[in-house]
Amino acid sequence: QLHGDHVALGYSLAIPAIKTPGFNIFNLSLNFDLRVYFDKRPLRFGFSLARPDSKFGIAAGIYAGFGFFGIVADPKKGIVEIDCALEAGAWAGIRFGPFSGEAKLAFGFRYTKNEFGVRLEGYIVAEGRLSFWVFEVSARIYLGIVSQNSYVEGVCTVSYSVKLGFIKRTFSGSYHKKIAGANSNNAGSQATKILALNKAILGLNDYDFDKLHSSLTEVLSYSQNEEVELETNPVSYDSWEKFITIF
Repeated sequence: QLHGDHVALGYSLAIPAIKTPGFNIFNLSLNFDLRVYFDKRPLRFGFSLARPDSKFGIAAGIYAGFGFFGIVADPKKGIVEIDCALEAGAWAGIRFGPFSGEAKLAFGFRYTKNEFGVRLEGYIVAEGRLSFWVFEVSARIYLGIVSQNSYVEGVCTVSYSVKLGFIKRTFSGSYHKKIAGANSNNAGSQATKILALNKAILGLNDYDFDKLHSSLTEVLSYSQNEEVELETNPVSYDSWEKFITIF
């Protein structure tokens, strides 16, 4: 996979479902990847149990739990990213002749920590899938609250997709609303970083260049995160018209 700042080479090992009279464990996978960055960052190694878009499940009757866990590490800093999520709710799977599908209603919590900060997410999700030979239709409704850096944001997303053989059509409409912000909470740390950067520039002879690069990276990443203007406009009428008539 080619990304904006790196290329990733990975392998995914699917684990067969475990079925017992009392409970089922399904959709387990072990995922590994190597990430080669285009800048001076070292090679990084990633591992995850399941994936954010394909969580493992443990079901007993209609009650179920879902989740995934992933880490990223490099040789210099050790673990540089942790990403995990847990969900609980109701789940039902069906299989009748050529028909198969599933439906899920759950609430969940996701925690992400990386070099840009900590991201906390609480959400409710309802989704379903139905397939018949080469035809498949799926829909998803997501409602969540995200806390990151100095703001809290509410997000609502509705999406669906239809697949017929190799032909696939999808649509997704989202609404974002910034609920709260507190720039003053980070003002002290930002001022400290800028002061350290100024001292580094004025005294390059007795300052470690690696520390200068680290300070500059932190200041720039902070500015980029703070200056992003969140989308607060509702989905347009034309978008919802497309949602209805795209097929």
